[in-house]
Amino acid sequence: MDARIHSLLVRGDGLVTRRDMLRVAPAWTIQTARRADLLIRLLPGVYGDAALIRSPNADLPMLARVERDVARRAALAYADGRGALSRLTALDVWGLRRQPPGEPVYLDLPRGSGLRDRPHLVVAHRSDFALAPPQVVIRAGLLVTRLDRTLVDCWPLLPPVDRSSLLIGAVNDR
Repeated sequence: MDARIHSLLVRGDGLVTRRDMLRVAPAWTIQTARRADLLIRLLPGVYGDAALIRSPNADLPMLARVERDVARRAALAYADGRGALSRLTALDVWGLRRQPPGEPVYLDLPRGSGLRDRPHLVVAHRSDFALAPPQVVIRAGLLVTRLDRTLVDCWPLLPPVDRSSLLIGAVNDR
């Protein structure tokens, strides 16, 4: 792999955007690294080191084949500073419910952002969304929706048996 791209991957903890790669290297170096199976495309404009793949199952979307932390960071890179992790993904970041591997990454964006759902990524466009406190916070180094908003948004997504215990646990712990 091109040393410049490798350096970006190291700095990005295995992730890099196409825009950043094109700042230091020509487009053909990206194509060469992809053809050699050294670089994988996780989302449009977001690439990762092929060594990050944890599941060899080619039937799964690429975002589902990497560790959940990598998938979350890739989703935020895809949002390019316009979105935050939300719903069931934010619930996991808040430490209230572990997100199973088969669940997609959830991302909230302002209406009109132009980004859309991708395999293993669910995008919600909200007209009242602003990427600033108090609507989002940084938790575990990731931008996430506030806990109260997260709980409200997750309510219909959770099995009825889990809803009240989750809410009670959140109130008791915080």
